Parts: sequence; C-alpha cells; structure tokens
Amino acid sequence: MKLIMENWRGYVIEQSIREKLLMETFRKYEKEELDEGMFRNLVVGIGLAVGTLFMTAQAQKEDRMDQVRTHIAQAEAESESKKQKMKDLKSLLDNPNAWQFSDDSDPRSTERFPSVNVDGEWHSAFPPDWSIAMKVYQDKANGVVDIPGMAPGELPDEAALYQIIKSPDIKDFDLMNYTKNMAPYMVETNTIDSEAIQGVFGQVSPASSGYYQMSATAPDPTYFESYPEFVTLQGLTAQDLYIKLYFDRFLGGDEAVDLGIKLGSQK
Repeated sequence: MKLIMENWRGYVIEQSIREKLLMETFRKYEKEELDEGMFRNLVVGIGLAVGTLFMTAQAQKEDRMDQVRTHIAQAEAESESKKQKMKDLKSLLDNPNAWQFSDDSDPRSTERFPSVNVDGEWHSAFPPDWSIAMKVYQDKANGVVDIPGMAPGELPDEAALYQIIKSPDIKDFDLMNYTKNMAPYMVETNTIDSEAIQGVFGQVSPASSGYYQMSATAPDPTYFESYPEFVTLQGLTAQDLYIKLYFDRFLGGDEAVDLGIKLGSQK
C-alpha cells in the first residue's frame, strides 16, 4: 500500500490529474477513514487498468518497474482472469435475450428485435452494441487493440481512459432510423463469427404473418472504423463503447498487467 500511495502522490504533483473518485479514495485511506481491505477493493473496483496506468507512468520515471509489477500481480490475484472475462463476454454475445430491443412505438408490442430488409430478405436486427462487443472479443482473442477511429495499436492516454470508463458522455441513439440507415451495412452474424447467433425464433416479418425464426443480422464491425462517433443503443459512441468494454467491464486482471505496462509506455 505504501508503494501505491507514493506513486499516486508523485503522479498527482507532476501531472495534475483531476480524477476525483480515485483521488478521494486515496485521501480517505490517508485519513484512516478506509481500512486496507476496503481501500484495495475500491482501487481495483475503480479500475485495475486505470490504477495500473497511474502507477506505471510514475514508476517508469523513477525506474521502479520491478516493484510496480509485484504490486500489480497482487492486485491481479483479486481480479478475474482474462480467460474468465473472455468466457463471460462470449456468453453474453451468444445470448439473444441480452440484446433485445424494439423500434415499435406501440407499448403493447411483443417485438424482440426490429426487422430489417437486406437484399430483399427480412432479418432480425441486432443493435450496434453487439457488433462492437464482438469486435472486442475477437481483438482480445488475437491479443490486439484496435479502437474505432484510432490507428491499430493506438491507445488512449490515462486521463481519457479514466473519463470514458467512469463518466462517459451519453447521447441519444437514433432508434427510429436505425434499421433504415444501417440496412446497407447489415450482415448475418455468422459471417462475423462462425459461432455467433444464427437466428431468432418468434419474430414476425412485415412481409408475412405468424411467428418464425429469422436470421440474426448486425452492423459489420468494420463500419465503425470510419464512423467512430456513431451513437450506440447504450448512448455511447462506438469508440467509447469499445474502450469501456475492452478496458473496464471485460478486462481480466492478468490482461491488465500486460496492457497496463504497455499503456504506461505509450507516448
């Protein structure tokens, strides 16, 4: 804990970091308003990757990387592994119920997904969030970071990362025009990933009556490379949602160690 405190104080003095939540946690610990166990839990909960960035950036200046790696390894033991996080993300991607939404204005509607006409055929349209989450999964599996709107391998600085994770800018998703505008960029999910959702049962095609299974479609993830400011169902831009999924919700402790050190070395 002394190493964390030392690195934190030095970084605040040199960099004037304004992240109030993390700063307040450290201040309360200094005032003995938090015991060590609660303090550690809060730091890890605020974001192991973010804490790693702060500690690494300061330690590199003072040439104490071995000590920092030791501390990060201790924090890592309290976090889930990348393998478990990947498993959790894949389970989410494979669950149609997790991605349900409707553009039907009738509050009595039982629509599970909007319908979209692609090349004369009707399909169930998944939200853009699914496509971005799938890209995060594939990038993690390949050991790369490829944030929409940024060069492959380019990483956000620690202040931007913290802001996106803890206080993202929420905007309005264009629900009513989503399927109309995105129809030309929709592809069947199994073309994005061979094990992806194949279809959704119980959908009603505008061209017919009755319930039946419609194939699942989602925006081609490459679309967001050119349109990183596209607003997703969650109200986050494609770029911010990728960052939040990659570096916050589905970041494994062991992955944070590796990525944190790399992030800290970025200019």
